[in-house]
Amino acid sequence: MLSVSVIIPTYNRHKQLLHTLKALTLQDYFMDLIEVIIIDDGSSSPLEGIVDQDWPFNICVEIQNHQGGTNAKNNGARLASGKVLFFLDDDIEVSPNYISSLVELHNTYNDVIVSGNLMPTSTNKFSPFGRIYSQNHQQDKQKQRVTNIDYLEILGGFFTIKKDHFFDLGELSGVGSGWPNWEDVIFSYNAYQNGFEFLRCWYATGYHYDHSLSNISTYVRRWERASKSAVLMFRKYPDLQSQIPMFADKTPIDWGHDSPSLVIRKGARTVVSTPTITYLMEAMASAFERWYPSPKLLHPLYRWITGSYMYRGFRQGLRAYGNFRSE
Repeated sequence: MLSVSVIIPTYNRHKQLLHTLKALTLQDYFMDLIEVIIIDDGSSSPLEGIVDQDWPFNICVEIQNHQGGTNAKNNGARLASGKVLFFLDDDIEVSPNYISSLVELHNTYNDVIVSGNLMPTSTNKFSPFGRIYSQNHQQDKQKQRVTNIDYLEILGGFFTIKKDHFFDLGELSGVGSGWPNWEDVIFSYNAYQNGFEFLRCWYATGYHYDHSLSNISTYVRRWERASKSAVLMFRKYPDLQSQIPMFADKTPIDWGHDSPSLVIRKGARTVVSTPTITYLMEAMASAFERWYPSPKLLHPLYRWITGSYMYRGFRQGLRAYGNFRSE
Protein backbone atom coordinates (compact mmCIF):
# COMPACT_ATOMS: atom_id res chain seq x y z
CA MET A 1 0.00 0.00 0.00
CA LEU A 2 1.18 3.53 -0.75
CA SER A 3 2.18 5.82 2.09
CA VAL A 4 0.54 9.24 2.15
CA SER A 5 1.61 12.73 3.21
CA VAL A 6 -1.22 15.21 3.78
CA ILE A 7 0.15 18.74 3.48
CA ILE A 8 -1.93 21.49 5.10
CA PRO A 9 -0.81 25.12 4.93
CA THR A 10 -2.43 27.31 7.58
CA TYR A 11 -2.45 30.84 8.89
CA ASN A 12 -4.50 32.01 11.88
CA ARG A 13 -7.30 29.54 11.30
CA HIS A 14 -6.97 27.23 14.28
CA LYS A 15 -10.67 26.38 14.54
CA GLN A 16 -10.98 25.41 10.87
CA LEU A 17 -7.73 23.45 11.04
CA LEU A 18 -9.01 21.43 13.97
CA HIS A 19 -12.12 20.41 12.00
CA THR A 20 -9.93 19.45 9.03
CA LEU A 21 -7.75 17.25 11.23
CA LYS A 22 -10.70 15.60 12.94
CA ALA A 23 -12.11 14.63 9.54
CA LEU A 24 -8.79 12.95 8.75
CA THR A 25 -9.10 10.81 11.90
CA LEU A 26 -12.17 9.17 10.33
CA GLN A 27 -10.33 7.94 7.23
CA ASP A 28 -10.76 4.29 6.36
CA TYR A 29 -7.13 4.09 5.18
CA PHE A 30 -4.30 2.65 7.27
CA MET A 31 -3.40 5.28 9.86
CA ASP A 32 0.20 4.07 10.08
CA LEU A 33 0.58 4.97 6.39
CA ILE A 34 -0.64 8.54 6.88
CA GLU A 35 1.44 11.49 7.98
CA VAL A 36 0.07 15.01 8.31
CA ILE A 37 2.41 17.94 7.75
CA ILE A 38 1.13 21.33 8.84
CA ILE A 39 2.98 24.38 7.54
CA ASP A 40 2.17 27.36 9.74
CA ASP A 41 2.81 30.57 7.81
CA GLY A 42 3.59 32.64 10.90
CA SER A 43 0.28 32.52 12.79
CA SER A 44 -0.06 35.01 15.64
CA SER A 45 -0.73 32.22 18.17
CA PRO A 46 1.02 28.82 18.37
CA LEU A 47 -0.50 25.52 17.32
CA GLU A 48 0.71 23.46 20.28
CA GLY A 49 -2.81 23.07 21.67
CA ILE A 50 -3.85 21.37 18.45
CA VAL A 51 -0.74 19.38 17.64
CA ASP A 52 -0.31 18.03 21.18
CA GLN A 53 -3.61 16.18 21.00
CA ASP A 54 -3.63 12.41 20.60
CA TRP A 55 -3.92 11.90 16.84
CA PRO A 56 -4.02 8.41 15.26
CA PHE A 57 -1.51 9.43 12.56
CA ASN A 58 1.93 11.01 12.66
CA ILE A 59 1.70 14.78 12.69
CA CYS A 60 4.32 17.49 12.57
CA VAL A 61 4.34 21.27 12.32
CA GLU A 62 6.83 23.43 10.48
CA ILE A 63 6.74 27.20 10.99
CA GLN A 64 7.67 29.60 8.22
CA ASN A 65 7.78 33.37 8.35
CA HIS A 66 5.00 34.72 6.11
CA GLN A 67 6.20 33.12 2.89
CA GLY A 68 2.70 32.47 1.54
CA GLY A 69 0.65 29.41 0.71
CA THR A 70 2.64 28.30 -2.33
CA ASN A 71 5.92 28.17 -0.44
CA ALA A 72 4.12 26.44 2.42
CA LYS A 73 3.00 23.63 0.12
CA ASN A 74 6.44 23.28 -1.45
CA ASN A 75 8.09 23.23 1.97
CA GLY A 76 5.64 20.60 3.13
CA ALA A 77 6.37 18.46 0.08
CA ARG A 78 10.10 18.62 0.81
CA LEU A 79 9.47 17.33 4.32
CA ALA A 80 7.13 14.57 3.17
CA SER A 81 8.07 10.92 3.40
CA GLY A 82 4.90 9.59 1.75
CA LYS A 83 4.77 8.26 -1.79
CA VAL A 84 1.63 10.29 -2.56
CA LEU A 85 1.16 13.95 -1.66
CA PHE A 86 -2.30 15.14 -0.65
CA PHE A 87 -2.54 18.93 -0.72
CA LEU A 88 -5.40 20.07 1.47
CA ASP A 89 -6.52 23.54 2.52
CA ASP A 90 -7.18 24.06 6.22
CA ASP A 91 -10.88 24.82 5.66
CA ILE A 92 -11.77 21.57 3.89
CA GLU A 93 -13.22 18.50 5.62
CA VAL A 94 -12.94 15.29 3.63
CA SER A 95 -15.16 12.21 3.62
CA PRO A 96 -13.92 9.01 5.34
CA ASN A 97 -13.13 7.31 2.02
CA TYR A 98 -11.19 10.25 0.61
CA ILE A 99 -7.62 9.02 1.02
CA SER A 100 -8.30 5.36 0.23
CA SER A 101 -10.26 6.19 -2.93
CA LEU A 102 -7.59 8.48 -4.37
CA VAL A 103 -4.73 6.15 -3.41
CA GLU A 104 -6.51 3.41 -5.35
CA LEU A 105 -6.39 5.57 -8.47
CA HIS A 106 -2.70 6.30 -7.96
CA ASN A 107 -2.15 2.54 -7.73
CA THR A 108 -3.96 2.10 -11.04
CA TYR A 109 -2.59 5.01 -13.07
CA ASN A 110 0.89 6.45 -13.34
CA ASP A 111 1.20 9.97 -14.79
CA VAL A 112 -1.92 11.37 -13.19
CA ILE A 113 -3.15 14.15 -10.92
CA VAL A 114 -6.27 13.20 -8.98
CA SER A 115 -8.91 15.34 -7.31
CA GLY A 116 -12.00 14.53 -5.31
CA ASN A 117 -15.42 16.15 -5.51
CA LEU A 118 -15.22 19.55 -3.76
CA MET A 119 -18.52 20.85 -2.38
CA PRO A 120 -18.53 24.58 -1.54
CA THR A 121 -20.17 25.37 1.79
CA SER A 122 -20.85 28.88 3.05
CA THR A 123 -19.56 29.76 6.51
CA ASN A 124 -22.50 32.17 6.89
CA LYS A 125 -25.77 30.23 6.93
CA PHE A 126 -27.71 33.50 6.79
CA SER A 127 -26.07 34.65 3.54
CA PRO A 128 -28.30 34.37 0.45
CA PHE A 129 -25.18 34.61 -1.70
CA GLY A 130 -23.44 31.72 0.02
CA ARG A 131 -26.57 29.57 -0.14
CA ILE A 132 -27.20 30.26 -3.84
CA TYR A 133 -23.56 29.80 -4.78
CA SER A 134 -23.37 26.48 -2.96
CA GLN A 135 -26.59 25.25 -4.58
CA ASN A 136 -25.38 26.18 -8.06
CA HIS A 137 -22.04 24.42 -7.56
CA GLN A 138 -23.30 21.13 -6.17
CA GLN A 139 -21.78 18.38 -8.28
CA ASP A 140 -23.91 15.52 -9.56
CA LYS A 141 -22.90 12.50 -7.50
CA GLN A 142 -24.71 10.25 -9.96
CA LYS A 143 -22.03 10.83 -12.58
CA GLN A 144 -19.52 8.13 -13.38
CA ARG A 145 -17.51 7.16 -10.35
CA VAL A 146 -14.26 8.43 -11.91
CA THR A 147 -14.01 10.79 -14.88
CA ASN A 148 -11.35 12.63 -16.80
CA ILE A 149 -11.40 16.38 -16.21
CA ASP A 150 -9.73 19.43 -17.72
CA TYR A 151 -6.48 20.53 -16.13
CA LEU A 152 -8.12 23.87 -15.28
CA GLU A 153 -10.36 22.04 -12.79
CA ILE A 154 -7.45 21.13 -10.53
CA LEU A 155 -7.42 23.28 -7.38
CA GLY A 156 -4.24 24.03 -5.46
CA GLY A 157 -5.72 23.15 -2.09
CA PHE A 158 -7.45 19.94 -3.12
CA PHE A 159 -5.38 17.66 -5.31
CA THR A 160 -3.09 14.65 -5.08
CA ILE A 161 0.02 13.61 -6.96
CA LYS A 162 2.85 11.15 -6.50
CA LYS A 163 5.76 12.80 -4.74
CA ASP A 164 8.31 12.00 -7.45
CA HIS A 165 6.05 13.50 -10.11
CA PHE A 166 5.55 16.66 -8.06
CA PHE A 167 9.26 17.36 -8.04
CA ASP A 168 9.75 16.22 -11.64
CA LEU A 169 7.26 18.95 -12.61
CA GLY A 170 9.22 21.59 -10.69
CA GLU A 171 6.96 22.12 -7.64
CA LEU A 172 4.31 24.83 -7.39
CA SER A 173 4.94 28.38 -8.55
CA GLY A 174 2.64 31.37 -8.71
CA VAL A 175 2.76 34.92 -10.02
CA GLY A 176 2.87 38.12 -8.02
CA SER A 177 3.23 38.50 -4.29
CA GLY A 178 -0.43 38.28 -3.28
CA TRP A 179 -3.19 35.72 -3.29
CA PRO A 180 -4.70 34.17 -5.38
CA ASN A 181 -1.59 33.64 -7.51
CA TRP A 182 -2.77 31.00 -10.03
CA GLU A 183 -0.38 28.32 -8.71
CA ASP A 184 -2.82 25.53 -9.56
CA VAL A 185 -3.38 26.61 -13.16
CA ILE A 186 0.34 27.04 -13.81
CA PHE A 187 1.23 23.69 -12.23
CA SER A 188 -1.52 21.70 -13.92
CA TYR A 189 -0.79 23.35 -17.29
CA ASN A 190 2.81 22.24 -16.95
CA ALA A 191 1.60 18.73 -16.11
CA TYR A 192 -0.73 18.80 -19.12
CA GLN A 193 2.16 19.73 -21.39
CA ASN A 194 4.09 16.79 -19.98
CA GLY A 195 1.38 14.29 -20.82
CA PHE A 196 -0.36 13.91 -17.47
CA GLU A 197 -4.00 12.91 -17.13
CA PHE A 198 -6.41 14.53 -14.69
CA LEU A 199 -9.05 12.53 -12.87
CA ARG A 200 -11.92 13.31 -10.53
CA CYS A 201 -13.18 10.72 -8.08
CA TRP A 202 -16.79 11.78 -7.55
CA TYR A 203 -17.42 9.72 -4.44
CA ALA A 204 -14.39 11.11 -2.55
CA THR A 205 -15.81 14.34 -1.20
CA GLY A 206 -14.38 17.46 0.37
CA TYR A 207 -16.58 20.04 2.07
CA HIS A 208 -15.07 23.48 1.61
CA TYR A 209 -16.03 25.98 4.31
CA ASP A 210 -14.91 28.94 2.23
CA HIS A 211 -14.83 32.30 4.00
CA SER A 212 -15.16 34.15 0.68
CA LEU A 213 -18.69 32.77 0.33
CA SER A 214 -19.88 34.62 3.42
CA ASN A 215 -21.15 37.45 1.19
CA ILE A 216 -20.90 38.74 -2.37
CA SER A 217 -18.53 41.56 -1.37
CA THR A 218 -15.87 39.21 0.00
CA TYR A 219 -16.22 36.91 -2.99
CA VAL A 220 -15.81 39.57 -5.68
CA ARG A 221 -12.84 41.16 -3.93
CA ARG A 222 -11.02 37.84 -4.19
CA TRP A 223 -11.80 37.70 -7.89
CA GLU A 224 -10.63 41.28 -8.30
CA ARG A 225 -7.23 40.34 -6.85
CA ALA A 226 -7.06 37.15 -8.90
CA SER A 227 -7.88 39.02 -12.11
CA LYS A 228 -5.14 41.55 -11.47
CA SER A 229 -2.54 38.81 -11.01
CA ALA A 230 -3.90 37.00 -14.11
CA VAL A 231 -2.20 39.68 -16.20
CA LEU A 232 1.16 38.58 -14.80
CA MET A 233 0.29 34.97 -15.58
CA PHE A 234 -0.59 35.74 -19.19
CA ARG A 235 2.57 37.77 -19.65
CA LYS A 236 4.67 34.88 -18.32
CA TYR A 237 2.64 32.11 -19.98
CA PRO A 238 1.06 33.61 -23.11
CA ASP A 239 -0.26 30.26 -24.32
CA LEU A 240 -2.68 30.27 -21.39
CA GLN A 241 -4.61 33.25 -22.78
CA SER A 242 -6.64 31.09 -25.12
CA GLN A 243 -7.13 28.44 -22.42
CA ILE A 244 -9.01 30.69 -19.97
CA PRO A 245 -11.91 32.29 -21.88
CA MET A 246 -13.34 34.14 -18.85
CA PHE A 247 -10.89 36.98 -19.53
CA ALA A 248 -11.59 37.28 -23.26
CA ASP A 249 -13.94 40.26 -22.81
CA LYS A 250 -11.77 41.95 -20.15
CA THR A 251 -8.96 43.01 -22.49
CA PRO A 252 -9.03 46.26 -24.53
CA ILE A 253 -10.60 46.07 -27.98
CA ASP A 254 -8.11 45.10 -30.67
CA TRP A 255 -9.80 46.45 -33.79
CA GLY A 256 -7.49 44.62 -36.18
CA HIS A 257 -7.71 41.30 -34.39
CA ASP A 258 -11.03 40.89 -32.56
CA SER A 259 -14.10 39.45 -34.25
CA PRO A 260 -17.23 41.66 -34.44
CA SER A 261 -18.95 39.55 -31.77
CA LEU A 262 -15.97 39.93 -29.43
CA VAL A 263 -15.90 43.68 -30.00
CA ILE A 264 -19.57 43.82 -28.95
CA ARG A 265 -18.88 41.68 -25.88
CA LYS A 266 -15.97 43.85 -24.82
CA GLY A 267 -18.00 47.02 -25.33
CA ALA A 268 -20.87 45.65 -23.25
CA ARG A 269 -18.49 44.52 -20.51
CA THR A 270 -16.88 47.96 -20.39
CA VAL A 271 -20.24 49.69 -19.98
CA VAL A 272 -21.61 47.25 -17.41
CA SER A 273 -18.39 47.43 -15.38
CA THR A 274 -18.47 51.20 -14.86
CA PRO A 275 -18.66 52.21 -11.18
CA THR A 276 -22.20 53.56 -11.57
CA ILE A 277 -23.64 50.42 -13.17
CA THR A 278 -21.77 48.18 -10.74
CA TYR A 279 -23.12 50.18 -7.81
CA LEU A 280 -26.67 49.87 -9.15
CA MET A 281 -26.31 46.11 -9.60
CA GLU A 282 -24.98 45.74 -6.05
CA ALA A 283 -27.88 47.81 -4.72
CA MET A 284 -30.33 45.62 -6.63
CA ALA A 285 -28.71 42.47 -5.25
CA SER A 286 -28.87 43.82 -1.72
CA ALA A 287 -32.57 44.66 -2.12
CA PHE A 288 -33.40 41.25 -3.59
CA GLU A 289 -31.45 39.51 -0.81
CA ARG A 290 -33.49 41.33 1.79
CA TRP A 291 -36.94 41.29 0.28
CA TYR A 292 -37.09 38.61 -2.41
CA PRO A 293 -34.05 36.25 -2.38
CA SER A 294 -34.96 34.39 -5.54
CA PRO A 295 -32.07 32.32 -6.98
CA LYS A 296 -33.42 32.88 -10.51
CA LEU A 297 -32.94 36.63 -10.08
CA LEU A 298 -29.88 36.73 -7.86
CA HIS A 299 -27.72 34.14 -9.60
CA PRO A 300 -27.34 36.03 -12.91
CA LEU A 301 -27.00 39.31 -11.01
CA TYR A 302 -24.17 37.85 -8.93
CA ARG A 303 -22.45 36.72 -12.13
CA TRP A 304 -22.59 40.19 -13.65
CA ILE A 305 -21.29 41.79 -10.46
CA THR A 306 -18.45 39.29 -10.30
CA GLY A 307 -17.61 39.98 -13.94
CA SER A 308 -17.45 43.71 -13.20
CA TYR A 309 -14.91 43.21 -10.42
CA MET A 310 -12.91 40.85 -12.59
CA TYR A 311 -12.85 43.53 -15.29
CA ARG A 312 -11.73 46.11 -12.72
CA GLY A 313 -8.95 43.86 -11.42
CA PHE A 314 -7.78 42.88 -14.88
CA ARG A 315 -7.57 46.49 -15.99
CA GLN A 316 -5.65 47.32 -12.81
CA GLY A 317 -3.21 44.59 -13.78
CA LEU A 318 -2.82 45.99 -17.29
CA ARG A 319 -2.03 49.43 -15.89
CA ALA A 320 0.38 48.03 -13.30
CA TYR A 321 2.18 45.42 -15.39
CA GLY A 322 1.67 46.51 -18.99
CA ASN A 323 -0.56 45.47 -21.85
CA PHE A 324 -0.23 42.35 -23.97
CA ARG A 325 -1.78 41.12 -27.19
CA SER A 326 -4.69 38.73 -26.81
CA GLU A 327 -4.42 35.40 -28.54
